[in-house]
Amino acid sequence: MDVRLSKMTTFEAKNALEEVKVGIIPIGSTEQHGRNMTLETDLRLAEEVAKLISEKMRPDLIVLPSIPVGISYHHMNFPGSMTISPATLQLVIVDYIKSMQRHGLNSFILLNGHGGNQPTLSSVVNVIRYEFKVKISSLLYLNLISNETRNQVTSERYGHACEMETSIGLFLDPTTVRESELEAGELKEYPIQFTEHERGNRRVEMPYFWEELSSNGAFGDATKASREFGYQMIEEVLNNLEIFIKDFINYKV
Repeated sequence: MDVRLSKMTTFEAKNALEEVKVGIIPIGSTEQHGRNMTLETDLRLAEEVAKLISEKMRPDLIVLPSIPVGISYHHMNFPGSMTISPATLQLVIVDYIKSMQRHGLNSFILLNGHGGNQPTLSSVVNVIRYEFKVKISSLLYLNLISNETRNQVTSERYGHACEMETSIGLFLDPTTVRESELEAGELKEYPIQFTEHERGNRRVEMPYFWEELSSNGAFGDATKASREFGYQMIEEVLNNLEIFIKDFINYKV
């Protein structure tokens, strides 16, 4: 049977929820990725990671319906990008949790595919954990890739429509990638020192519009992307995610 709740009948869901230990909520964005990738990239890649880990750890996990639009104010000057407010995203997550509690599920993982969502998710998991007495965590799946693997990226800057993200797209869902149009990011210098994003250098939080950092919306050099590198990264993500989820399941609140 499919591990996604939305693909089940209500009777199949009843049976599945009798065994399920954790609900995974994929959270993405609908935002520009230059010429290199589609607007749904962050969503689709998070969905695929959620599906793969749930199949690997069947029947412990169930994939709940995705949240397709995230916090993307910084991309809004590129056509097609959409955003919701942090308050809206948090309210939707709370309502998801309340809905599934009605069916006996009280453990959740917010599996995030978009870095811009992270501050909002960090805040909401604290509220839900302490106010609702629910076991919950949030993770950006890209954070489960080791520094050793990241160091294989040769681009000056990565993290958006770059060789890293494009490689993951080629492996998880090639429809997110426009292979015939791949191009390197047209990078700009950061306007203020100590606000750099790349390779853990950021020491000061400073919101920028994306076009202040890249003329074409991309970082790095997507022309260097490969399906093989994508496979390597996702294998690492899934292995580390399985380790975390086993501990998460065994943790008693």
